[in-house]
Amino acid sequence: MAKNKADGLALNHLPGIPEEEEPAEVVPKKKKRTKLIVLSIFLALGGISGGVWYFLQPAEDAALRAAQEEASRPPIFVALEPFTVNLMKSDDGIDHYLQVGIDLKVADNAAGDAIRQHLPEIRNSMLLLLSSKRSDELAPMEGKKKLSEELQTQANKPLNLPVGKKGVVGVFFTSFVIQ
Repeated sequence: MAKNKADGLALNHLPGIPEEEEPAEVVPKKKKRTKLIVLSIFLALGGISGGVWYFLQPAEDAALRAAQEEASRPPIFVALEPFTVNLMKSDDGIDHYLQVGIDLKVADNAAGDAIRQHLPEIRNSMLLLLSSKRSDELAPMEGKKKLSEELQTQANKPLNLPVGKKGVVGVFFTSFVIQ
């Protein structure tokens, strides 16, 4: 207890004068430093994440704009003269023929020009492919889809396109008659 030197009275007995308080527990500096480091790490990670998001955002926008431009551009088609071919004999032994109209969807005008330049080669390879089929192969929907894919491959072969460049992107039948 503390005493007043002047009157020798104990201060804790006087009203309105607080007693001396014992020192409060002090948080060690090591704990404060650890909390500060953890908080700094979280703030840094948040800043890095925000920066990555910000810098990647324009790239996504550019890709989205390019896709929208391509989607808004009208498609380009190259119409081929109709094909009439004898098909291979089926199991029924009857001769069949195929008359088919084909339109090629191309990636751009340059691909359309390349198709026109190589048209005799493309028609020849398509003619050979069509005449190697049997009527029972071509009658179901799956057969027609498979034929469309094969014709697309045949149309792209003479173009000698670099890897990743598109030429013919679709083959569409405008007529398809098997007799």
